[in-house]
Amino acid sequence: MPVASPEHPSAEELGAFVLGRLADPDDSAVAAHLAGCDSCAERAAGLRPDDTLASLLAAAGTRPDSGLSATPADHASTLGWPGPAPPPAPPGAPVALLDHPRYRLVRELGRGGMGVVWLAEHAVLGRPVAVKVLNPAALARPGAADRFRREARAAAGLHHPNVVAAYSYSRSCYNSPRQDLWRGWAMSGRPTAAQVRAWADEVTAVGDRIGRHFARSEPRARAVGYIRGLLGDADRKNGWQLAEALGDPTPDGVQHLLARADWDADAVRDDLMGYVHEHLGDPAAVLVVDETGFLKKGTKSCGVARQYTGTAGRIENAQVGVFLAYAGPKGHALIDRALYLPKEWTDDRPRCDAAGVPAAVGFATKPRLAERMLARAWARGVTAGWVTGDTVYGHDGAFRRFLEGHRQAYLLAVPANQPLFDGEQRSTVKAVAEGFPVAAWERASAGDGSKGPREYDWAVRAFGPVDERGWQLWLVVRRHRDRPDERAYYFARGPAATAPAELVRVAGSRWRVEECLELAKGDCGLDEYEVRSWVGWHRHVTLSLLALAVVAAIRVAAGPSGRPKKGARGWSG
Repeated sequence: MPVASPEHPSAEELGAFVLGRLADPDDSAVAAHLAGCDSCAERAAGLRPDDTLASLLAAAGTRPDSGLSATPADHASTLGWPGPAPPPAPPGAPVALLDHPRYRLVRELGRGGMGVVWLAEHAVLGRPVAVKVLNPAALARPGAADRFRREARAAAGLHHPNVVAAYSYSRSCYNSPRQDLWRGWAMSGRPTAAQVRAWADEVTAVGDRIGRHFARSEPRARAVGYIRGLLGDADRKNGWQLAEALGDPTPDGVQHLLARADWDADAVRDDLMGYVHEHLGDPAAVLVVDETGFLKKGTKSCGVARQYTGTAGRIENAQVGVFLAYAGPKGHALIDRALYLPKEWTDDRPRCDAAGVPAAVGFATKPRLAERMLARAWARGVTAGWVTGDTVYGHDGAFRRFLEGHRQAYLLAVPANQPLFDGEQRSTVKAVAEGFPVAAWERASAGDGSKGPREYDWAVRAFGPVDERGWQLWLVVRRHRDRPDERAYYFARGPAATAPAELVRVAGSRWRVEECLELAKGDCGLDEYEVRSWVGWHRHVTLSLLALAVVAAIRVAAGPSGRPKKGARGWSG
């Protein structure tokens, strides 16, 4: 529907916009016009098409800005249930809203072309609200989600008795880890309310587990609420959003939790390790080390510097954290973290003091940080069959010797120019691989990715004698199926009887840490902190890793999802 006038849209056009039925670019043009035109905003406010929140609420006899009395029992009576306890989920309630941290659904108000409107109670403010949910059919239309967002943004700027003020928008967890839990019931229907409550109880159980590390009950309760908020659907998991999830009027309590409250983040991390190992422990598990960047502005955030980060794929002003993941057949989660401090920081003691860096903390390379995390994991009883990591760790001979000294099997990526003695002369892994015969290569999958099996051509060759422990050194090479010059190289050392398919499986396990980091950033607020200090970084990140671990534990409790098992396949040797 073309917009008739570049100056003022018609009533029909305004109605189509309110209903979300105006196609781009006209939809964007009307939204921009309403933002700067009071007269058209007033005209839009006077429209009451059947699909608007205002008409649905009017038909229900409820206004979202109506007052509520002070007691929880009165709130419950106003919303239609007899006591302070929330009711069972209403029929047809979206799965993504069954355990929403902000809204408790009461009943359906009406349906329209774009979606369904529900009467709900705001869990923090204790007031009735209308929640409009875009239906799946509408969501499937190209650009529908963006138009829905722009509709909400435009409605937020309208103020009129006939228009319900929009004050919040979020993308519910259609692609979050929690939604993935529910896919296991896709063939048999939605999970029951009891199952959803059991999942929520897991956070409470984690809170009970770590509670002894908090000197007072208030920060202990706030930490549990913080984890719940990290698992919620807020657009950003920053101080204000998490404070709202906690029911706090300001983020002061959240800031106190991360900066000044008396609790031991390292002790909580130790409990995190035990929790993950209890739920995911398996002899075939792999410990994966990796680092990720957190892009920052300014110079005050602890450890920030212009440095390379894979997050941006280039040198940027960023903090870099080193992480340890536990990846096993049952699932995967992050179990430890370390903030990397560049030499420009450790050489500047006043700067470190200002950021709260302990005096005993000096410069350490990323492989040294990884060694400390592995040592902590082993000390806590975390066991795994293998350790893997990228070239940052594989190229470091001291790191490989550290693993060998602890009798830990490993498979680590190395650069193409990594030296290797082939039995006759000193060469590089690239040169050695170029001499492999055609028969040395075999196609195999290192596990399933988002687009199906990760299939490559692989070659495995042993080097040197079997040592006194019965261990062997291998060169493992991965080659792209369509671009044979695109290769990755690995050094592996472990029991001589290890099959090539097992080495391929371990190589594929390295992607698990990337999945963990992506989920932690996308759904558990890992990179959305607003702290600058050493203490604040480690506290926020620890609680974010706990949130991710809760998701992993719930997945185990939920049982098989019906997806194929992930692992190497296709190797005949």
